[in-house]
Amino acid sequence: MNKQTFLLVEMNFKEKEKIKICPVGDVTGYDGRTYRIDGNSVVARTKEAGIDIVLEEEHYGGKASGWFDIKTFEVRKDGIYATLTLTNVGKEQVENNHYRYISPALVMDRNSDNREVLMIDSVGLVNKPNLLNKSLNKKESKRMDKKTDREISLKKEIQILKENNDKLLADIKKQKIETAIKAGELQPNKREFAFSLDEKMLNDFLELNKKDLKHLGKETRQDGKKQDELSSAEIEVNRQLGIEVEK
Repeated sequence: MNKQTFLLVEMNFKEKEKIKICPVGDVTGYDGRTYRIDGNSVVARTKEAGIDIVLEEEHYGGKASGWFDIKTFEVRKDGIYATLTLTNVGKEQVENNHYRYISPALVMDRNSDNREVLMIDSVGLVNKPNLLNKSLNKKESKRMDKKTDREISLKKEIQILKENNDKLLADIKKQKIETAIKAGELQPNKREFAFSLDEKMLNDFLELNKKDLKHLGKETRQDGKKQDELSSAEIEVNRQLGIEVEK
């Protein structure tokens, strides 16, 4: 691959002739950063998008200065070429020499260490060699801002879902504990401790308490009255465990 010194391309517009819009190969920008542009790969990906590429003033957006027909993109030895149709705005800019150069804004592969270019995003009319410095950074910055906004929004949604889920789990835990107390399977003075346990520990704790109370021969109804008579020894054990027995 040929090594280029910069990515600025001189505006050489001629009616019905394809013009060069991007160099190919291992490219070095004015700021010293290097980029790898595989012409065939870039053209293929750009065509896959299926839309014509806009020519715009200084990469600012707004009214189009022209359009590159996506079907006409091709790779030559020295770069990527395409057919340009100027709009009325573009004709005035080009015919009056308001701009001398064009500069493609490229989509980079951020996950690649070799600075690989994926596709052409747009082309700008420029007078300074700022493609892979200001203009590209501007494009990437806008994408990063949108990405950051999406990430912030997603994090907020996840946080809300987590809070709702935690509240639901807390409600379920509370209901399970209260049901156990009403069924006489857990003493009321153990409510707070039970609520501090995670789901598995809570289930084990409730099961053990249920077995212990049955073993002691005590089953408490919602009105708090005992259903089975307890021996004096069992009453003493209950007293030591902090279980109140109605006499």
